[in-house]
Amino acid sequence: NTATAAGTFTGITVTNSTLSSQGSGNLSLTGKGGTTTVTVGGNEGIATFGTSVIQSQSGSITLTGTAGSYNGTDTNITVAGVNLNTTTVRSTAGGNITISGTGATGAANNGDCDGVNFEQLTVVSTTGAGSISITGTSTGSGEGIDIKDNTNNQILAGSGGLTINGTAPSGLGLQLAGSSNTWLLLDAVNGPVSITATSQTSDAFELRNARLGTGSVTNLTINATGGSVTASGDDDGIYISNT
Repeated sequence: NTATAAGTFTGITVTNSTLSSQGSGNLSLTGKGGTTTVTVGGNEGIATFGTSVIQSQSGSITLTGTAGSYNGTDTNITVAGVNLNTTTVRSTAGGNITISGTGATGAANNGDCDGVNFEQLTVVSTTGAGSISITGTSTGSGEGIDIKDNTNNQILAGSGGLTINGTAPSGLGLQLAGSSNTWLLLDAVNGPVSITATSQTSDAFELRNARLGTGSVTNLTINATGGSVTASGDDDGIYISNT
């Protein structure tokens, strides 16, 4: 759905399903959550669950999610623009993948309203000259892009490179973390990796239990701008642990 509408609903939900395009056909999903305020979750832009697959061959994949209205304060409830859980997003013949998400809005919103959130067992991959771009803008205390503390998440780009851009007003701009047993992997085979993170009041970029590249990345660029120390006292540009 592309129109803003009253109600309490997730714009697009994919559960235990496969969505695919053939040949050079492109695949595009645009979802907007409902504008009737919720306090216990829901109203996400795009949400996927249950070993779902979104795939193309040489065509591009575009996921654009904008969460609706949320006025809760529970940081354990995620209301993300794009929320991927046990999901594979892949192009098998070099298509580009673009994921963009904006977290929920609301006057009293202090909840975990991530721009883009990855839960466990989520892989985004392309091959050949394919590129991957992920952009997330959070609201409340959410992260711009949140990929943390879960197992077997991977982002694997081709020579077109990997670009990640996370922005947050209160939370981390970008949080990339694997578990203690299974590290998060981000890679671009024979291509560049570019990471940009911005937070107004917190650390910009946390990297923990994660691996950037497997030896064939041609160039790695990280730009991180932390928040105001007077706002939170916690304003590192980059915080790295066990990486």
